[in-house]
Amino acid sequence: MADLARVASRWKAGFGYEFLERADGFAGLAKLYGLSFSRPPTAMDLGLTYRALADHRVDVIAGNSTTGKSPRSIWRH
Repeated sequence: MADLARVASRWKAGFGYEFLERADGFAGLAKLYGLSFSRPPTAMDLGLTYRALADHRVDVIAGNSTTGKSPRSIWRH
């Protein structure tokens, strides 16, 4: 998270609705790590987050370990 905080101001984020709404979701992480993205995170259906990352519409997502999708195929630097 500290690495993300260093580059967040240049990145766009896309998160599921629940992650954005929960106090222990994005709000909690943003406060704890000082995250500030280039614009407010885009709220999207969890099923669309990996595609948005692969299509370069966002630079960071909050992955869900139960979706069965493998983020390795879409990681980029």
